[in-house]
Amino acid sequence: MLSTLTDAADRDYRLYVLSDGVADLDPHAHQALMTGIFPRLAHIVDTAELRSLLRESRPDRA
Repeated sequence: MLSTLTDAADRDYRLYVLSDGVADLDPHAHQALMTGIFPRLAHIVDTAELRSLLRESRPDRA
């Protein structure tokens, strides 16, 4: 995931990482990525926050 995230960030995509949707077998590596690396490249949100962001971005329907 790190290489994909880095490549997308290099291409200036607006990125979101779902904190409750990713994992690493090594808990120390996971913590380092989630607190040190990923926040430099993407917005870290959970699925509830993402749902809220998507609702807010929808245009009003008549």
